[in-house]
Amino acid sequence: MKKRSTSMASLFLATCLLAGAAAAGTNVAQWVNIGSNSGLFAFDWESAGVQGLNLAGSPQSLRRGVAILKSRRREIAGGAYVMIPICLFSSVVPESYDLRSSAASHPLLPFDGMPDEKAMSGFAGMLDRVWKKEFSIHDYADPMTETNRAAYSANVARMRAFLGWCRQEGLRPVFVLPPAAKCLRDLFPDSFMKAYVYDFIRDVTNGTGVKFLDYWHDAEFQDERLYATSLFLNKTGRRRFTKKVMGDCIMKSNGDVK
Repeated sequence: MKKRSTSMASLFLATCLLAGAAAAGTNVAQWVNIGSNSGLFAFDWESAGVQGLNLAGSPQSLRRGVAILKSRRREIAGGAYVMIPICLFSSVVPESYDLRSSAASHPLLPFDGMPDEKAMSGFAGMLDRVWKKEFSIHDYADPMTETNRAAYSANVARMRAFLGWCRQEGLRPVFVLPPAAKCLRDLFPDSFMKAYVYDFIRDVTNGTGVKFLDYWHDAEFQDERLYATSLFLNKTGRRRFTKKVMGDCIMKSNGDVK
């Protein structure tokens, strides 16, 4: 079994110290999200004044997120919206995804600041190097490798099964692609976004009626003052994004889960 790169763990794991916001009681959360760091730093249910549950972690595969949500089912109200944030590589995270590391050995990144242009670009460059090593990619325009393709297929099946479970539980799943700063978005050609993100959403949601909210190029989130890093929103950005997503879910509601 291939060991995950230590650079990924050292870059992200300390953010787990910020995770775990929970709704108190049974069957009370009306808004829930799973996801990895981009989900953790996308939603601020408390500021929205709703009963919400941020179950994202760092780093966290979709498989792990689903397991955590199921284990917390008693805290989630019937008819609740379940946000499924999609990261750039969510579709190809393998079964062997390694969450082991030591948070104490890595300093927290400045997630609520407003870094300058150099810091934003530097973080994007660091992510670029980490991701290419992590997923064995030379160029983002290259075809998907066989290893990533196998993980992709497994994740499609896993997430389709999860949507079926949500239907049985009376929950409302919604796929969400959070925004990112321009210096990071510019690294990824349209061909990559199609193969790793949009085709994945299509293959998972086909025939289900589940909605997909795409904020990757959303004009409302072009201002870099909304970001703490090129990938993560700061507190102001999270509050604005949460409000935006809630409004779009209500406006574009798929009604009862079918």
